[in-house]
Amino acid sequence: PAQTPPATTMTTTTTSLESGSSCSRMPGGNAPRRHALLSWMVCGRTGCFCLQRSTTPSGFPRIAGCGCVQVTFLSPEHVTLILGFFVGLVLTALEMLSLLEHLAEAEERHGSKSGAEIAAIVGFTEIAVSLLCVSIVLIRFEDIDTVQQLEREVKQLSKQNEEVEQQRDQMKTFWSNAQNLTELWLYRTVPRLDLYKELQSQLLDAPQEDFLVNISGANQWLEDLEGRLGSLEAWRNDGALKPEDKKHFGRAINKLCCQEHEFSDILAKLEDVTTRQMEHMVAL
Repeated sequence: PAQTPPATTMTTTTTSLESGSSCSRMPGGNAPRRHALLSWMVCGRTGCFCLQRSTTPSGFPRIAGCGCVQVTFLSPEHVTLILGFFVGLVLTALEMLSLLEHLAEAEERHGSKSGAEIAAIVGFTEIAVSLLCVSIVLIRFEDIDTVQQLEREVKQLSKQNEEVEQQRDQMKTFWSNAQNLTELWLYRTVPRLDLYKELQSQLLDAPQEDFLVNISGANQWLEDLEGRLGSLEAWRNDGALKPEDKKHFGRAINKLCCQEHEFSDILAKLEDVTTRQMEHMVAL
């Protein structure tokens, strides 16, 4: 019969699997080790895989693995620095070979250093210092990149804040205009709609032989009423017409619609409202 693995081994395996580790210590085997030389570089058995692109809009960070090295490219600037580092290594090697050749020639001549040797020493020193600076930046690049990300986020938040401010101003203007139309709608538009509805009902109920006379009289007084109402701007909340006059007109039309039930009485009352109660509105 098969032997049951020891309880300690099974517990260790289960805990490793639950923690999501892909390098768990399995019975009879050893887990690969990884050592992080840099925050964006991991050495160990990482396997060979293609460039993995991030789902962020910029496409970074990107991860690439080859054999025993896994590199995380944090940003386009990071990629540029890594390429610059390798180019610097090549240039440093070339300058070193050139410097060694000039030094060998100087030893053969048993003389002092010429201008070519001094230029080679200066060139090698400049490239070596530049390479050292690039190396230091690469070592601390994650901290620098964090600052850059924060700066980008601040710029994005500032832009979003400006957009929100613009939307707020637009909404404020829109609702201010909407509020300015409340009195126009309440005291001018709604009463006239009720009046039109009442006149239509009376015309439908009137005898057919009186239809043309009634509709001609209604059109005449409605046209006169429209001419005396004044401009729409005057009926706004901030318009030239007083709120008391707006309320008086609305009450007069509502009273006409509710109390008068004969077509002739409605026209007579409409004539009274138009000629007597609206004289001050003609100039608006």
